[in-house]
Amino acid sequence: MKSAREFAILAGLAMLGPILALTVVVAQQPSLRFNDYHDYWLAGRLVASGGNPYDLGALRELARQENLEFLVGGGYSYLPPFALAMVPLAALPFEASAWLFSLGSVLAFGLAVGWWLQRWLQDAAPSRRRLAAVGCGVYPPVLGSVFVGQVNLVVGVLIAIGFATLVADAVRPGERATSVASGLAEVTSGLALGVAGVVKLYPIAVALPLVLGRRLVMAAALALAFGGSLLLAAVLAPGASQGVDGLGSLLAPDAYWTNQSLNGFASRLVLSTDQTSAMFPGRAPAESLSAVLIVVLAVATLGVLWLARHALALPRGVALASAFVLVAAIAGAPKNSLWNQVPSLVAVGTLLALETPDLTLQRLGRVDRVLLLLWGGSAALQALVDAVLLGGGRAAAYATPLASIALYGVLVLWLLLARRLLVPAELPAALDEADDAQGRRLREIARAGP
Repeated sequence: MKSAREFAILAGLAMLGPILALTVVVAQQPSLRFNDYHDYWLAGRLVASGGNPYDLGALRELARQENLEFLVGGGYSYLPPFALAMVPLAALPFEASAWLFSLGSVLAFGLAVGWWLQRWLQDAAPSRRRLAAVGCGVYPPVLGSVFVGQVNLVVGVLIAIGFATLVADAVRPGERATSVASGLAEVTSGLALGVAGVVKLYPIAVALPLVLGRRLVMAAALALAFGGSLLLAAVLAPGASQGVDGLGSLLAPDAYWTNQSLNGFASRLVLSTDQTSAMFPGRAPAESLSAVLIVVLAVATLGVLWLARHALALPRGVALASAFVLVAAIAGAPKNSLWNQVPSLVAVGTLLALETPDLTLQRLGRVDRVLLLLWGGSAALQALVDAVLLGGGRAAAYATPLASIALYGVLVLWLLLARRLLVPAELPAALDEADDAQGRRLREIARAGP
């Protein structure tokens, strides 16, 4: 009973922030609520009628017929299976559907946070776990996803389910006694990651460390869920696959303020918008600059995985590498908004469960604690900067880099996970506090690997 009560408290605390966001939504005019959910709902209706959800003209016409007003943007920009999954919710009136989706997302998020904190961070004092639950709920990408009706909370829950097996093997290797239980857990986790990849695509990148770490059952389940969903959608809703080639537009430049990816950073450097002024207008093609930055991040990520290849033979290494690749994918995926950073919480949760389950952070060392603080503060600072940019007209060119603060935070988290992945588990956290001579020696051991 005590355990159930603590779980309920943690889940409830995690939902405080999202519920607050929903109260703000209630205060809005109905026509302004859940902007992004319009695309999901309309796509579901188009698929149900045999239409093409990628047809922007058809989407706008259907919105007009339904008397819906919202910022259309680029329209529906997900794979066909998600539009097919939206068909049941699209059968409901928009307001009822949007509220059901949002409340369900918040509930799933709260339950996932409570479960993770109670299961993997049992060494922490109750007060620390409860503070962490509140922190997860007020993480700006979480609040923003709820406010605009985004699907990121659901994606984050699926990724958390996917990572649970990796964390379990790393922190409690003897808990699952039978090979059958182990296999079922891996299949479940792989399927969850595959479904998350169908919605947002970038979680598919986690397949790489799974294969390198010989988690082949999990990788196969991921591929099965992803490929099977695409095949099922092609059979059941062929009209939904007609415009898939239009998803190539996601690689196009996008300097809009919400784009917190390398693509957005590169685009804003050379392209001006209503909110930002280009620092180097027209000096280089935005597509090329974006591609170069993405390739550099990909090569650096592969380089870290190569240096840490021996660590991937151990459960801890596979779990950290998966979190590391997930964060790289969040930064590298084109047109990932601030709201799309919700799964960063899973990466941080994995790090804490493996490295400092008591939530004191002492085992991380001074440098890593600073990096973690910078990541946590970046999203909050980005929300503040966005409010200034949107409220004060176009920002001067010198201030344009401030529009990518949340991206910098993700890259800081990438660096933090790279450091932990490259440092053998048995090295003390005193690595950063050691005197120069001892510090150099410890770093030499870390670079040599296990």
